[in-house]
Amino acid sequence: MKLLIPALLVLYHACLVVCDNHKIQTLSQDERQKLLDALNKDRQEIAKKIGIEFETMEYDMTCEHNLSELDACEHIQIGGKEMLFIPLRSNDVTSEYIHEWNPYVGNDNPYNVLFWPSRDTICCSKSFKCSKKIPKTERGPQLAGKQIEARGACASTRKRNNRGFVTDEHNKIKNATIPPTSKYADIIGVPAIGDAATSGDSIEGPASSSGNKMNLIIIFFMVITFF
Repeated sequence: MKLLIPALLVLYHACLVVCDNHKIQTLSQDERQKLLDALNKDRQEIAKKIGIEFETMEYDMTCEHNLSELDACEHIQIGGKEMLFIPLRSNDVTSEYIHEWNPYVGNDNPYNVLFWPSRDTICCSKSFKCSKKIPKTERGPQLAGKQIEARGACASTRKRNNRGFVTDEHNKIKNATIPPTSKYADIIGVPAIGDAATSGDSIEGPASSSGNKMNLIIIFFMVITFF
């Protein structure tokens, strides 16, 4: 029994480590509001310059939760039309990788997703993180072996209007000067790639938590077995 308390303390510490490694950082209300204010201001300024009406963005908490729960590397790999998203910080390899699955190749730059006129809903995640070496079986020999690095992401959707994709509008947006995504990363506090808070040698994302959970279960049964 004397060893039971120290063993439980070890188990408690292990639980804290596992939980901290998989901690999802939600945005504060202040961060969400600052993001909305900055993005809507930038969208309206571009709207005036190119003569297109832009919808006003609103924030979606459910979208934020869904974005934070994605397996980041897997989503970057397969893309997705149901949730058009873009990493807020990424290296050049990631940019080239994303361009290849963009569903509107030739009509738009995937980094312009935040400035599509019809988009009226936005969400962002600080927890979205991926560090992955591209296998030889993916994306051709020009990218094989190169490293994807991405931190933070925003996704935009259309919920309150019926506007469709208009090629002429998107051609104008493609030729406009839009703010870098790093501007919005700074607003919500996404660390730069290479910072201690974002470093890692393996694929990052919510799906990787399964290994941590298994480690915790093993520790728990070891305590039961020996005590």
